[in-house]
Amino acid sequence: MKKNWLFPSIFGGIGIIMLVITVLLWVNEYNFKTHAEITAGTVVSLTYSSGSDGKDGTYHPVVEYKYHDQTVSFISSLGSSPPDYNEGDKVEVYFNPNKLHDAQIKSFASQWFGVTIIGSLGFVFTLIGLGIGLSIYKKSRNKEYLLANGQKIETVFQSVGLNGSYSVNGRNPYLIYSQWYDTIANKVYNFESDNIWFNPQPFIKSGKISVYINPSNPKKYYMDISFLPQDGNE
Repeated sequence: MKKNWLFPSIFGGIGIIMLVITVLLWVNEYNFKTHAEITAGTVVSLTYSSGSDGKDGTYHPVVEYKYHDQTVSFISSLGSSPPDYNEGDKVEVYFNPNKLHDAQIKSFASQWFGVTIIGSLGFVFTLIGLGIGLSIYKKSRNKEYLLANGQKIETVFQSVGLNGSYSVNGRNPYLIYSQWYDTIANKVYNFESDNIWFNPQPFIKSGKISVYINPSNPKKYYMDISFLPQDGNE
């Protein structure tokens, strides 16, 4: 069970951290703009910043502006490839009059790029974590309901296999498969267990596996694997 909560915990945790960073970036930008002044600036050159692999670098505009009789230059923290600016372009500049090199080009990208990207990723990661967590919670409630109110049937053990659609640390959990023939409806139903993090094959002594079904909808079920030993690694 602990392993089942690993993914939602990781995704949700990363998402929340990124949302907190987003709020901090927004507050920092808001405080900067509250005390900043606006003036005209000029792109005097472009500086190239190479990527981590030495390729796919970006061009950052070097901007000059005047404050009283002082000429101040700064390198924009936001770069692009191809460059968004050319030498000689006129731009508006936000700057801190008490710290003149604390400046940025007045544009949505320069001011809100980090907030938008990190906030969007944080929102997506949080939603994924919540979605997986909600699915696990609903599955747990469904198990409790069926154990208390479901119809217990004896199904025929079919096989044990790996769940290739799910893995933790490179490991895939095992699944037990069984089958039940409803003689009244003349229908065959196939069932599978919850994820099992050890090979259950040696512990299946009987050809019968108990399954609790919703009588009105046998597709809603829970396979009883309580006969298996507990996983000592959890």
